[in-house]
Amino acid sequence: MSLSTATGTLSAKQTWTPHPSLPKELVSVVIKVVEEMPELHCEEPMDGEQYAWPNMALDRLQDYAFTKGFAVVTLSGSEKKGRIRYGCVHHGKPRDTRKLDAENSEERQRKRARAESVEHNETQDCITVSSTTSV
Repeated sequence: MSLSTATGTLSAKQTWTPHPSLPKELVSVVIKVVEEMPELHCEEPMDGEQYAWPNMALDRLQDYAFTKGFAVVTLSGSEKKGRIRYGCVHHGKPRDTRKLDAENSEERQRKRARAESVEHNETQDCITVSSTTSV
């Protein structure tokens, strides 16, 4: 997305500013990281973007997410099948990868609290992007 001005059009990278709550000691580091990103990586992802390799798509999405203050995770798919779905880290419910037993009730309560906080975050404007590879 670009911003038009009287003197021309500013890109997303040119209009980007660090989040106001970012600790002051990190501001210069974050600015340097964003300055080194490719221009496209600061632009909002568009439907239908395709990349030769899944890691290229993930790098692009992580860079965009970084400029907006969130992160991207792999939702489903595989390199073998040639299709991977990525989404906002706050989207959906947490996966039960540990398969905890009923005896560990303290851990279950912690997970329930996490699930409730994730459900609350679903009200945020999350992005879900698919990547099709040509492997």
